[in-house]
Amino acid sequence: MIGSIDDIVKTANLSKKFIGLILMPIVGNAAEHATACVVAITDKMDLAMAVAIGSAIQIALLAAPALVMVGWAKGKEMSLQFELCKFFFCGVDVVGVVNEKR
Repeated sequence: MIGSIDDIVKTANLSKKFIGLILMPIVGNAAEHATACVVAITDKMDLAMAVAIGSAIQIALLAAPALVMVGWAKGKEMSLQFELCKFFFCGVDVVGVVNEKR
């Protein structure tokens, strides 16, 4: 896969940074969602939930800090300090997902 990136850079006039930071995560995330759908159709809901939750956690762990950094670059006051209400409902979601898997 790494060797094919050089060919794409030459033929499509895309930078390696764009491919590595934008295209690869999108393609990888799409593959994870397709896998979750396929295993859900075959009635393997535990695996489908694990893939979907893992994908959502990966995006959340990237998106939240990235948005904070973009906010800092634009001069907007942002932090990763969540209000008590938001923190509470995130905890309720986690408990709901854990109980759903039982």
